[in-house]
Amino acid sequence: MVAGAKITTSQDVVELFSNAIKQGLRQKGFEPIPFEDGRPTDLRVEIRTLDYDVSMGLWTGSNLAKASIKVLAHNAGKTYEKVYRGQGEIRTMWVASQETNAKIINAAVSEVLNKMFADQELLAFLAR
Repeated sequence: MVAGAKITTSQDVVELFSNAIKQGLRQKGFEPIPFEDGRPTDLRVEIRTLDYDVSMGLWTGSNLAKASIKVLAHNAGKTYEKVYRGQGEIRTMWVASQETNAKIINAAVSEVLNKMFADQELLAFLAR
């Protein structure tokens, strides 16, 4: 592992995920509403991993971002639970730029959210 500068964001990561999930649910025909106890259907998404690592080999380095989320849904007394994982990676001979780092992290986040929204079992469970 290579030590480098911290990667930070001025944006609220939870809010970014939340907005992307709401948008994705709307695109799938659902209308997200704020959580309330006692509703028969709910969906909770937990950010489990959002990690970025740089490692150096003999000639090139690897920049790897990993993301994982856990989905927990309830509908009519039943529970659906699943973990989705995604990653973004580049191999380079140079130190990655801020833009490249952002692309790698965004690729990991996009992959994990795309997997969630491609899960037909989850979508069918929510639509019951």
